[in-house]
Amino acid sequence: MSTESIPGLPPSRRLWDEVTRFWRYSLVGTAGTVTDLIVTIGMVKLIGISPYAANVCGFLVAVVQNFILNRWLTFPESRRSRVDHQMAKFGLVSIVGLAINVPVFWLVDAVFRPYWVQALKQSGTDASYLFAKLCVIGVVLVWNFMANRFWTFRSA
Repeated sequence: MSTESIPGLPPSRRLWDEVTRFWRYSLVGTAGTVTDLIVTIGMVKLIGISPYAANVCGFLVAVVQNFILNRWLTFPESRRSRVDHQMAKFGLVSIVGLAINVPVFWLVDAVFRPYWVQALKQSGTDASYLFAKLCVIGVVLVWNFMANRFWTFRSA
């Protein structure tokens, strides 16, 4: 049972429950981030595709993983809803997240690449795109949580 449906529950308790929910969402997102980074880096280093294409692939793999984990761990009360409807909503939220992701990734990478390339030359790597990836993860986290909390996984 969701605590927001319990009459007389103090607002501070509901706030604490939402903070806890956000932390669970963030932990699921961290697992998705690890998956996203592994796929992105693997595709760049092992397959040799561009960081931009690898960024999209990593994002999409993480979306599927995050849907499954969020349905079971972060929003368990939403399991009464139809999975296909939730998956469609989650997919739409993720597409908007990707629409935010791609231009922010490009902008951050384009602006900061010259600085990172110089700094990373000494370390023997050319992974300047990872800074852009980490920035994008933070930006998209806020959008995804809010949209999924109040639309995708809204309690029936």
